[in-house]
Amino acid sequence: MCGKSHEIISDIYHGGAVYECDKKRKYYITDNIAHKADGVEKERWLNCIYNFVENNSYKGNEDQFWHFYYDETEAVQDDDSLINVYQLMKQYPYQVIDRLDRILLNISNRFPLLSDSFYVDQIIDQCPRLFYCESNEKSKEIKSVFSALRRMEYVECIDSIPQKFSDYRIAAYGWKRIADLKKNFSAYKYGFIAMSFSDEVAYIETVFKQAIHSAGYEPRIIKDKEHNNYVMPEIFAEIQKSKFVVVDVTKPNNGAYFEAGYAQALGKEVIVCCKKDVFDNPNTKPHFDIAQKSTIVWTDVDDLRERLKRRIEATVK
Repeated sequence: MCGKSHEIISDIYHGGAVYECDKKRKYYITDNIAHKADGVEKERWLNCIYNFVENNSYKGNEDQFWHFYYDETEAVQDDDSLINVYQLMKQYPYQVIDRLDRILLNISNRFPLLSDSFYVDQIIDQCPRLFYCESNEKSKEIKSVFSALRRMEYVECIDSIPQKFSDYRIAAYGWKRIADLKKNFSAYKYGFIAMSFSDEVAYIETVFKQAIHSAGYEPRIIKDKEHNNYVMPEIFAEIQKSKFVVVDVTKPNNGAYFEAGYAQALGKEVIVCCKKDVFDNPNTKPHFDIAQKSTIVWTDVDDLRERLKRRIEATVK
């Protein structure tokens, strides 16, 4: 699983196994993942799981008992410990350049100081999945990765002439790239909801959250955020951190229009939704400035949920 020794405790749960690595991290993997046929796809699933556990450990969740499963028809889960690998795979770095960026971030998490150095062979032995290896020749893959990172000037060899056991460290240009990536990835997981908070459209908020979550993002709405500040700076901050904004114009709301315009000016994807009977009625049709934008005109909640999910997956990159 992790490239190191681990213990499998298989008689506790039905249809899966509990993995324990390093005598400290435990996580449950269901049978349809643990016993999947070998191949690149399984390697990618395991890469996703390992990197999720690793990155959340650096966020102070190292004692969390994660439960990994695979379900393409999953509804929204209330339990943060239940992780659908199907959703994780939507953010998998399939392109080589994206993989190099993720690897650089992983190295910076493991070696966060300017003075930190490491051996390539040390990485191969201890944590090969941090490099998203997809073949049985993990040593060869990782050495190719380091070769690419050196040519891009993201890492540098401390020895003037690289030796087999040479020390490496993150170079100055690598730290600059890491700062840029962290700024970009802060907007990677969120979808902001702009709408009226009237009780009569509360059901739309629920459907928005379900669709955003199903598309692999975390829904954010300002009324759910705890803060002691003025509301508009908080709204601006949430939109800046979000990858896209979903706007409901079924119930007219000047604030939602304003938030949509702000997001558009920042270059965010703005997805407008309106109920069909409102959109088709000349007396309630949304304002011309926003009605001319491609709008999801929906008939019922199932239609809205499915079409919004598809629009997010098709347009948010």
